[in-house]
Amino acid sequence: GLVYTLIHDGLVHQRYFRWVPRKGYAKRLVQAHKLHHATIGKEGGVSFGFVIARDPAVLKRELKAQAQRGIAVVRDAVGAE
Repeated sequence: GLVYTLIHDGLVHQRYFRWVPRKGYAKRLVQAHKLHHATIGKEGGVSFGFVIARDPAVLKRELKAQAQRGIAVVRDAVGAE
């Protein structure tokens, strides 16, 4: 629980310290978690993985497919390419 809290609340949500990872696993984890929170409401969404963070490009494709099928409503700033 302590490790989860430090990583989730500290690194991802920046509640305890301000450090933005620029490369590696920590960057991938932050990107994947932001995509996890990319939907409006509780419908749809993607599992970002915690121990093994999923590839953000794959998560973007999943969110786009969900939006096209009407499963999820994705926030404007995410995956706007």
